[in-house]
Amino acid sequence: MLFMILKMSGITLAITILTVLLWIYLRDKKITWPIRILLAAVYAGCAILSTHYGVDYSHMLINVRDMGPLCAGLFFDPLAGIIAGVIGGIERYIAGAYWGIGSYTKVACSVSTGLSGFVAAFMSIFIFKRKKPSATYAFFMGAVMEVFICMLCSLHTEMT
Repeated sequence: MLFMILKMSGITLAITILTVLLWIYLRDKKITWPIRILLAAVYAGCAILSTHYGVDYSHMLINVRDMGPLCAGLFFDPLAGIIAGVIGGIERYIAGAYWGIGSYTKVACSVSTGLSGFVAAFMSIFIFKRKKPSATYAFFMGAVMEVFICMLCSLHTEMT
């Protein structure tokens, strides 16, 4: 149990450090299309890596797949968050359908990963008015998104 907590904390810390470093580097730069695509690819890569290298706990693969699209959409560019979420969601479906990674929840998890990019974009544009949210808001938004994902998975489980 302790190893699981340490591994999840390490994965979360790595994505957080990546976000801080990218934010420091891009703080004064205009987000152009090449930067937007690069950010989407980096955070989609975080979602994909989280799918494959999550924490194995009691026949479950626990991960922070939605953290990538949320970070891209909230801290950098709403469109980058949407692209990262869609790429991460498609890859999650493929991983469940063809490689057997969490195949039971492939639909719910892939929809929630794609949806996290759209939620981050919505929050960035309409709630935060394209300003960077504080760490507290970002943390609680991630927590609410994870609760939503759990509800979506349990709803999917009840329907099947």
